[in-house]
Order: sequence, then C-alpha cells, then structure tokens
Amino acid sequence: MIIVAFHTNDPLYNAHCELLKRSAEKLNLSVDVTCIEPSDWLTATAFKARFLLDMRKKHTGPILYVDADAFIHSNPKEILANYDADIGVHYLNNQELVSGTLLLNDTQSTHKLLENWVAAVAEFPCTWEQKVLQELINEKLKSGQLSVAHLPAEFTFIFDISREQQPLAVPIIEHLQAAREIRLKKKNNKWFRRLSGIKKKPNKRLLARRKKVEELAQSVDFVFPFERI
Repeated sequence: MIIVAFHTNDPLYNAHCELLKRSAEKLNLSVDVTCIEPSDWLTATAFKARFLLDMRKKHTGPILYVDADAFIHSNPKEILANYDADIGVHYLNNQELVSGTLLLNDTQSTHKLLENWVAAVAEFPCTWEQKVLQELINEKLKSGQLSVAHLPAEFTFIFDISREQQPLAVPIIEHLQAAREIRLKKKNNKWFRRLSGIKKKPNKRLLARRKKVEELAQSVDFVFPFERI
C-alpha cells in the first residue's frame, strides 16, 4: 500500500505536506506527493479526481489517499488489509461522504469510477468534487457495479469536531483543517479591512488548530513555520 497526497505550492500547504511526510516516515510508510500551482479552493479540490486517476494508473496494489493537511498517527496497513471492497470511504453520520481519506483498491471497478469522476467534475465544475463522488458511488451501488467499505471515523478524524463527538476515539489519520487559515486570510484581505488596518482575529477553533499543529509538529521534530503564513 502506498499513501498519496497533493498540495498547492504555498507556505501553508508546503508546511503541512512536510508534516504529513514526517508523520508517515516515522511509521516507515511510503508517500507519493504531488505539488500543484496555487488556485482557488474549488479548482484545487476538483483536481483530486484527475490526480487519483493518475495515481491509480501509476501504482499497483492498494492506494490510500489523504488530504495534505493530515497527520498519520499509526500504521493503517493492517486494518485496511481487511477491506477487499473496490473502495473504502467514511460517511459522516452515516450520510455524507467525506473524501479527506479514501482507500482505492486496484480493481477495474475502481479505475472506472475514477474515470467517471474525472468526467463528471469536468461537466459540473461548480459542484464540490466530494458531492459528485457520492452521487457516482450511489449510482454504481444501485446497479451493482461497485463495492464500498465504510471506513471508521478514526481514518478521517477532524482534530476538534471529531474529538467533541467521540472523546475516547484514538485517531489513525487526523485532519487539521488548514482551510480555516485560508478563510481568515480572505476575510482580512477585504478592501475595508485593508483600508482600515483592522484585522479580524483568529477564533477559538483556529487557535486550537494552531496549538494542535504545533504539538504534532514537535512530535516529529518539525518547527511549523506559522510566522510565514
């Protein structure tokens, strides 16, 4: 099994990618990372379908995709070896597909799903790729063209929200919500804030995110460059 990820070439995601790679290296896990040019959020997320199709063609055996702002706490290979479905995904509250972690087994059905996903994202460029994927999976499940395993929440553990919902859970892959930094940056880049010089301060969740990132970075001997973000 190989872990794959991609990130935009900017200080925030470059740093998160380094954190991801260090967490994987500590567990002797292989990671194939691709860097793309900065873009708007929708364009960057839409790239995921094409990226995963390319990775599925490039690598043999199981592929585990994780968002670049994730941290791997423990080796997932032993658990994932038990999942022989075409793909493995997590459904938030058993309803909403979450694409931050995806298991893609090396099957014809998986290849076809990814090809269909790329085409659908191109056809509906303003729709979140995650929703497009969920609709495709639902259609293929109904027609018996795909088998899907439900990954436990520990594989898509959002550092604060998941902890509130499952206080005793032990995360395997923890997602650190770097997009919250981007949202604050956009708010402070509005013309009236630039003109007045009055910046919106980080909220409690963003401060908690930074604290968590700092703790995880220290665990892999990495100084996360907050001052550059």
